[in-house]
Amino acid sequence: IMKYGFPGLDTVRSFDDYVLSYDRRNRVAHWVFEHLTHDRLHPDKKVDRSNCDFKPDESIHPYF
Repeated sequence: IMKYGFPGLDTVRSFDDYVLSYDRRNRVAHWVFEHLTHDRLHPDKKVDRSNCDFKPDESIHPYF
């Protein structure tokens, strides 16, 4: 996903479909790269996220 390099190397996290760099002090992303495919751009109309229970990433220390 990052064959052309990274815009910065501050706190980089890599996942299957995306890579991000985040600001630990302000707890926001500096940048995010996502691998988009045709299927991912056309949402499934049957998916209902109104009752989703989103949670923070447990692998990041709570101070950040």
